[in-house]
Order: sequence, then C-alpha cells, then structure tokens
Amino acid sequence: MPPPALSLASYLQVSRPSQLWARDRLLDVFATGGSFPSFSAAVLKLTRLAQDDDVGMDELTDLISKEPGLAANCLRAASTSRYGRGVVRSIPDAGLRLGTQEIRRLATSLGVMERFNHLRVKVDWQRFWLHSLLVARLCDQIARAFRQSSGMEYLAGLLHDSGKLLIEHHFPREFEGILQRAWMAKRGHFIAEREILGLDHTQVGAALCHCLQVHPHVRAAVWFHHDPTDQRLLKMDGGDHGFLAAVVGFADALAHMASEGIGGERVITTPYDELPEWALLLQFDPVHGLELDTEQELEAAEADLKAFGS
Repeated sequence: MPPPALSLASYLQVSRPSQLWARDRLLDVFATGGSFPSFSAAVLKLTRLAQDDDVGMDELTDLISKEPGLAANCLRAASTSRYGRGVVRSIPDAGLRLGTQEIRRLATSLGVMERFNHLRVKVDWQRFWLHSLLVARLCDQIARAFRQSSGMEYLAGLLHDSGKLLIEHHFPREFEGILQRAWMAKRGHFIAEREILGLDHTQVGAALCHCLQVHPHVRAAVWFHHDPTDQRLLKMDGGDHGFLAAVVGFADALAHMASEGIGGERVITTPYDELPEWALLLQFDPVHGLELDTEQELEAAEADLKAFGS
C-alpha cells in the first residue's frame, strides 16, 4: 500500500515541465476542496467498511439510517422491481430484503454516484455510470475466483474512472481534445490525456481516493488499473502485489468488449483469455474456476442504473 507520507503531488507527476500547470491546477482544487466530491461521513465509512468482510447487517443499516438523504435513496431503490415487489419503508426492512452484501453495494453505489452529480459534466452520464457499474460487478465476480470478496473489489471498479469526471470539469477545452484524439486513435483516453495534460485519469482518480481516505489497495488499483505491472505498484510496502489493479484492468477490458463507454476507448478484439491482464491474474493462483457471463452482468448493471435513478 502507498506509504502514509505519500503526497498528492506524488500521484500527479506530469510528463514534461511545460505541463506543470495542469498538476498545479489540480493540486489547488484538492487543497481548497473546490468542485470535487465531498463525501459525507456515512459514505466515507461505507467505503472503509469495504475492507471488512465481517461487517454485520445492524452496523450497515444503522450507518445508512443516520444520513437521511442516503437512506431515502436506498429506500427508493430497494422499492423498485429490481429488488422485489412492494414498497420498503425502513432501512432494516431494506436490509432484510436485500441481504448484507447487496445493501452495502447499493448504499455505496448511491453514496458515491450522488456525490458526483454537482460536477454537471457534459459526458454521457448514463454510459459512464453503466460502464463503472459493470466494471464494479465484474471486479467482484473475478476476485471471487481467487479469494473471498470483501467489497473493496466493487468499490475499486466503481471509482476506477472517477478521474475522468474531474478532468472534464476542470479542463473542459482539453477534454474535448482528449476525446477527439482518443476517438481517432482508438488507443484509450489515458494515452491522449498524458499527451495533452501530461497526466491521466488514473492519477487524478488516485489523488481523489487519497483525499477521501479510501483504502490504499483501492487507491492503488485505481491508479494502476491500466498498467498493473508498474514497478511502483509492485514495490509498495504492504500492498497486494498488483492483484486488485489486475482485477480492475481485466474487468475494464471485459466491460469495453461488452458495451461502449463515453467514446474513444481502446478497441479490444483479443479473446479474454489472451489478455495480458488475465495472464497476470493467473499468477495469483485461482482457487475456483472463473465463470463469467458478461452479457448477464451488463443486464444486471443496466437494471442497477435504472433502480438508482441516474
């Protein structure tokens, strides 16, 4: 995991001195708290509980109930046909209907997604969050082939592209150029971002996770999901040796194969079992076979998005 002393500037290294202006603008945004998601105490605690696979239903429902806005959104979503029939009138009842894992996933998703609404970005919100939810679901499923899922996997998938939203909001002119360049080259946003800004959305997302005090494994996975073999990741003391970053990278590739994102993503035609992310994951010795129905997970992500009302 990143050492405690890791600074924001450590995440936001730029390619050339002439691009330091982009880093400095982002450092100012994070330092002042201007226009980046300010998570509530309840949502922050939910993200921290992602590392605890022993969290109980009572703790979760009590935490959600303490924040009226989050509780209301959870009740609304839990009352949709996605989760059953009939109106759910209390958070404990929602917990009983959904179960511990699902109520945590629901509350975390709603809490995170709602906090980005104020950015008013021009990207296709539906496509962006559909991709993020699909990656989150796939991360959870992929990780289960190797270890017991804790919730960190889902959270890492949900946040993996969060840096794109901050780039669009704070660098709107450059973002248009990024989209155009990525669309023409079909190489992925992060390459065009580095060319134009000197840094990319993985770095910005990791800096955001740092400010939100998200678990270091999630932070590292967001940072390196496009390059889980990066030596900086592998050398982090107390890290997971790139496991979660490889999970997110593999899930991201599968999601792009199943559904188009906001445009300009890399084109993937390689069979999933020939992807480098999959080869890297196999080094962690799966304990179960991986059985993924990507189309089914896409349908489930679409149902989630409809239930969440985004």
